[in-house]
Amino acid sequence: MHYLIALKLNQPVQSALVDQSGWWAMDEGIEVVIFDCQVPCWNKPRRVVGIRQKTDESPKSKANNFSVCK
Repeated sequence: MHYLIALKLNQPVQSALVDQSGWWAMDEGIEVVIFDCQVPCWNKPRRVVGIRQKTDESPKSKANNFSVCK
């Protein structure tokens, strides 16, 4: 892997995430999926790692403040 960035959850990326199956449970209420994604403004497909956190299972969670770099 040459680089890592956080993607803005725009409509093409959000649609690609919604279509994904095979989410892996990493911890209670946290799931991860890895897939290749091609959106109109990219010149080639990119590998995307989606992370989601179920807020109903973790009342203190704040999805907008989720950070992978602590």
